[in-house]
Amino acid sequence: MDIDKLFKRPNLPASALKKGSWTPEAAAAHASRESAVEATGLRDADQQDGVAGPSRARPTLRATVQDDDDEDVYGPSMGSMESEGHSAMEQGDEEEDSRFFGGGLTDQQRRILDILDQEEDSGPASQSTEISVLKKQLVRFERTINRNQEMRMKHADDPKKFIESEADLDGEIRALVILTTNPALLYKEAIKNDIPASLCSLMSHENEDIVVAVVTLIEELTDDDVLEGAEENGRQMAESAMSIFVDALLKNQILDLLLSNLDRFINLVKKSGAEQDADEQGIYHTFAALDNLIGLNGNVASKLATNERLVNRLLELVNAKGGFSQNKGYAAELLAVLCQHVSQNSGADAKKVVGGKMDAIDGLLRGLSAFRKRDPVDADETEFMENLFDALCALLADDGNKQVFLKNEGVELMVIMSRSKLSSRLKAVKVLDHAMSGPKGKVACLRFVESLGLKSLFQLLMARNNGKRREGHDITAEDEEHVLSIMVSLLNALPRDSMERIRFLAKFVEKDYEKLDRLLELRERFRERLARADAEQSAAGRQLELGEDEQEAKELLHLERLESGLFALQLCDYILAWVCVEDDGVRDYAKMLLLRRGQRLSKDVAENLQAYYYDLGDGEDDVVDGAAGKVNNGTDTDSGGGKAEQPTQREVIVDLVNQLLNED
Repeated sequence: MDIDKLFKRPNLPASALKKGSWTPEAAAAHASRESAVEATGLRDADQQDGVAGPSRARPTLRATVQDDDDEDVYGPSMGSMESEGHSAMEQGDEEEDSRFFGGGLTDQQRRILDILDQEEDSGPASQSTEISVLKKQLVRFERTINRNQEMRMKHADDPKKFIESEADLDGEIRALVILTTNPALLYKEAIKNDIPASLCSLMSHENEDIVVAVVTLIEELTDDDVLEGAEENGRQMAESAMSIFVDALLKNQILDLLLSNLDRFINLVKKSGAEQDADEQGIYHTFAALDNLIGLNGNVASKLATNERLVNRLLELVNAKGGFSQNKGYAAELLAVLCQHVSQNSGADAKKVVGGKMDAIDGLLRGLSAFRKRDPVDADETEFMENLFDALCALLADDGNKQVFLKNEGVELMVIMSRSKLSSRLKAVKVLDHAMSGPKGKVACLRFVESLGLKSLFQLLMARNNGKRREGHDITAEDEEHVLSIMVSLLNALPRDSMERIRFLAKFVEKDYEKLDRLLELRERFRERLARADAEQSAAGRQLELGEDEQEAKELLHLERLESGLFALQLCDYILAWVCVEDDGVRDYAKMLLLRRGQRLSKDVAENLQAYYYDLGDGEDDVVDGAAGKVNNGTDTDSGGGKAEQPTQREVIVDLVNQLLNED
């Protein structure tokens, strides 16, 4: 019999094995007494005085080897006695010093094994027993809290005398991870015993290690992995129990407590002048707990996104000196989540984020500036960079933030990055697309041309993947859509007869219309892609039409067509129509190339523009500064002799379609 296998470390619940868990080798089973001594600065004193370890043998909990349940009552069977006799003869007196008699397990591990054994050996009828065992554990937890408080008050000037109670408290906190084995049942019992309030009260404990243990436990209890493996009905009950548990935490001000302790951990790291595993883990687990709460309660994201203290702390970590770290990456991920939330819900919230002492736009740009001349070193740093870009794009959905972006020279930085051959190139184009779109993007369009952005833009238009797959470097259909969208913004924003507009249109004429060739090549590719998607969806479309809501089914199919190439095709035709109207040579060349494919400006392109007209909602119907003159019915003044009002994009589409219809 292999005694070591019998007493190996028990497996923790699935929630304890997080995908993004802390990686520094701070021992998971680090002696609680050593942690407490380090927190009080008494490590050396403890070693000199020979203080005993914190673990205490509990008479009611023991590790035993049982082959039959009846042996507890009637004693071991004869067979087992004979087996033990043979084993004893083989091993001799060595068992006296073996792990068998010493236990080989900590108190926490024995308690977890006892409860897990009861769960495995019993069926549904064991729920009452499971609750009974949990109640005893929760009572012991509360007693340990009270004992620790009494010892701290009684021996405030002699930390060595309350070290043992501190270690016991740490162990009891970590043992509560057993709640995750049956959340539907045990979470409710924990709420009845007011455990959320007790955990929140411990968030103000004087010992940082105790606070880290509580934060880690809250992270485990609110992790989605807890719900994995449950059946459908069981999962619904578990989700309901977890939701109630989270509500109880929120009522006890868990968010404020997490944020205050985040400041505490960050200040301790700064004060130490070097990274401390305990404090760094405290920061990481605080981020993880906040991330879990955001996913479980939508109101949490709104509260955190408008919290200047949190946003400033996240930006401070993102721009911290030194190399990449897990906490740096997690800070960027949380920023992206919060910025996307405010972008989807309210522009006013985004303005509040920017209104912090450390401007969010400026902080994100400073974080991204590190990648002007280099690529991320690994996948984690690549994800960090992408999160910063995503956060910036989300904030640029607010018109007020576009002005801040211009003020902080964001256009210039993105143009510099778009010229490089690095993985940040395509992400910078995506940011420029967001910054230059809409009526408030006009100034950004002018700044883009002034910063010599046209060269890099048309280089991306002409770019083709060379067959060597390089993640982050190969241009995708989405990237091509961003390039086309920027061109549409330039056509709408650049004033007619301005030098910036002339420079843009001239790009389609130079080098024997090679840019126009490429535009028509992209157009044909998107058209073929859309045709394939329509063929694949024809059967599904007939099924959807038989559904209860035919209008909703049609809208769903249309959205799928837009994603399958229709939107990109419409952008191509909008650009093509503009340049054809602006330049007769471009028009004749385009007509020739389209005729080779059996298409015409007056039919195929005009029909796509008509569909584009209906797809543009009222909120997207922007004023077009470049439409005065030839496209706007050939007049620059209204009937009263004054300056003509600038048409909207939908009005421009009508004029373009009418002119295309007159081509044949």
